[in-house]
This record gives sequence, structure tokens and C-alpha cells, in this order.
Amino acid sequence: MSAAVATGSAATVDRPTSGEAPTGLSRAEVQAIHDTPVLELVYRAATIHRQFHDPGEVQVCKLISIKTGGCPENCGYCSQSAHHDTAVKAEPLMECDDVLETARRAKEAGVTRVCMGAAWREVKDNRQFDRVLEMVKQVNDLGVEVCCTLGMLNESQAKRLEEAGLHAYNHNLDTSEEYYDRVVTTRTFADRLNTIASVRKTNVTVCAGGILGLARALLTGCRCCIRWRRWIRRRSRCRSTSSRKCTARRCRTTPRSASGRRSA
Repeated sequence: MSAAVATGSAATVDRPTSGEAPTGLSRAEVQAIHDTPVLELVYRAATIHRQFHDPGEVQVCKLISIKTGGCPENCGYCSQSAHHDTAVKAEPLMECDDVLETARRAKEAGVTRVCMGAAWREVKDNRQFDRVLEMVKQVNDLGVEVCCTLGMLNESQAKRLEEAGLHAYNHNLDTSEEYYDRVVTTRTFADRLNTIASVRKTNVTVCAGGILGLARALLTGCRCCIRWRRWIRRRSRCRSTSSRKCTARRCRTTPRSASGRRSA
């Protein structure tokens, strides 16, 4: 693979050829992508997207806040933190029946993935987690993908979520390690990586990202992107069991019929 090459006002980074394993990006390569004009990036992204997906289809998802507000974390950007004076009112964990009814209505409206989020610092092995596991199982039984974001968890808890039928786990890196304690001090950057590592030991996919505008320095955003790519790289095996298999190199998404998607 050759180094990044600047052409005109846009810099390009050579992508791996078919079957070639992805490699890490240097800080200069990440910055070159960042500095590329936005419409050029949109064009490149759309070109890659069309190689693996029907451009006339989009997946419709439903987000359910199963536990709102009162989070003990002090993330500077989050209105659900108990450390901030916001209009968000703390609410208890929802009941399974209420979550299932919301998911059922969402599926009838065309949704194919339901994401459940809880304002927790971390998962604890208690009755509330048992309830969440039951939510995952029942929503999964409806025939939709289930995604969760519950805070930090260990390998055992990740395995239990997998066994309940979880498809994806959302856990953002937020910003770079060097800038992390200026955004949140109730956890560390390493805590985030440990949770991601626990999830990656299962067949649950990882959904993670960062907030590039969180730090004013461009270098901070580039460092975050490099760590994100290093840790969030998905395995190549596809979870599909039908004849319509996904051909994306890093995708393990279960195929859905055309009726499970909505035309764009």
C-alpha cells in the first residue's frame, strides 16, 4: 500500500484491494482525510456504500431510552448526567412489557433495528440487568435486530447479552486519550477500551465513534480516529445464514428482506 498522495486541494489515501487486510492509518493520513472537501468525502463514501448496499434502501431504527437521567458520570456534553442542571428528569428502568409494546409498534412502522439505552455508568449483575436481558430476548424474538448502550461491562456480561440475542453494542470513545480527562473524570479512556475489548470477545458487533468537535485542536480529533480504527475494526466473518449474504469485508449484519427496509 502506498502512502497518502495529495492531488489538487484533496488528499487521497489508497484503500486496501479486495481481500487485503486493512492496516492502521497514520496521523498524517487521518488529517489528510479530515482536510478533504466535504463533498469529495460524500462522493467517496457513497461510492463505497454502493459496492455493498442498495442505494435506494435505508435501515430504519428505533431508539428507546429504557433508563433516563440520573447518570453518575460527569460527561461534559451529556444532559443525562446527574452532575448537570438540565431539564432531563431521572426515571426508573422501564418494564419489559412497555419496551416490548414500543418495539412491536416500531416494527409495524417498518423498523428493523431497536436500540435500547440506559443512563448507567456500568452494568451490574442484579435484577435490573436481568430485566434488560429479558428485554433483549423478547425484542429479538420479534424478528428485529437489537442494539444496547448500557455503559461499561465485563466479558461475562457481554456474553450474557450475546446469549440473549444482542446484535450490537454501542460504546463511544468520545475523544482522544490525551484530552479525555478534560471531558469526563468519573472514568478513564482505558475503561472504554476495556469494555470494547470485552464485547469483541463475543459475536456481538461493536458500534462506536467519537465527537470530533469536542476538542478545538485538530490533532485531538485525529488521535481519536486512529484509536477508534485500531480498536473498533470488525471481524471479517459474516453472521448471515441465508443465501443473500452480505459481501462487505467488515460487515456481520444479518440480511433482511426488501420488506424489512424502507425505500429512500
